[in-house]
Amino acid sequence: MLNKLVIGTANFGMTYGQGDHAEKLSEKAIREIIELAKCHGIQTLDTAISYGDCSQRLGNIDVKEWKIITKVPQIPNNISNVFEWVEHIIYKSVKEIGISSFEGILIHNPKDITGKNGEKLLQSLHDLKIKGLTKKIGVSVYGKDDLESILKIFQPEIVQCPLNIIDTRMLKNNYLSNLSKMGIEIHIRSIFLQGILSFSSDSIPKEFIKFKDFWTDWKLWLMSKKLNPIEACIRFVNSIEGVNKIILGVNSTSHLEEIFHYYRKPPIYDKPKWNSSFSTELIDPRLWNKKKTS
Repeated sequence: MLNKLVIGTANFGMTYGQGDHAEKLSEKAIREIIELAKCHGIQTLDTAISYGDCSQRLGNIDVKEWKIITKVPQIPNNISNVFEWVEHIIYKSVKEIGISSFEGILIHNPKDITGKNGEKLLQSLHDLKIKGLTKKIGVSVYGKDDLESILKIFQPEIVQCPLNIIDTRMLKNNYLSNLSKMGIEIHIRSIFLQGILSFSSDSIPKEFIKFKDFWTDWKLWLMSKKLNPIEACIRFVNSIEGVNKIILGVNSTSHLEEIFHYYRKPPIYDKPKWNSSFSTELIDPRLWNKKKTS
């Protein structure tokens, strides 16, 4: 079986996740996860310059043999020379991680592409590719609207997007499959929705309790299929044609072992038929943060 799994590194450099899952891993835990992932044939790490001190910590544990994908953060308002800024942060990250180049560099904020500095940003990344600092250029998006605007400007080599058993927006009308047919690499993230899909009934964070109809439907469906939530999530996304990489947030070696165990099982093509509708607020993490900071 082709190993599509990628280790996401947000919790390597900052506190990440929801409820009991929110944590920043120790360097010891990171080393153990990296070693186990390597044993399971995982070859790629997904990171971002905005992930706290992740670049330095990756450098401390030696990841020269790994394929690493990073993301350029949102362009600050006070940047007068986009070319110098992009080059500086990428060279700095390469040095901190201790590698010679990236497998891919993605634009973290899709609105930067359609904004006033979009052309300069894209040209900066193309220049870095010519210089051998990256093999591929792409974009991280939250949905179709972001991507449709971007495709009018350029065709990314990699598109990273959220997709999970309750958030299947990118699958409607064969959208993801059509992107794949265009030759675009599809990397999916948020397959456990930052961990909330795996919460037990008594550990749901208070801000998500209000979606009680959803939790009832979800738990009943899992019981009817004799599945646990992690198994359902990983086996469902492993059924989707056209997906090249599945990015995982991992909390421990036991967590990774559990995921890999279910990854090797046959895909699940079925998903819950929701008796109730749930709002975008549940499936879009940007709205969670807005609620917390407002």
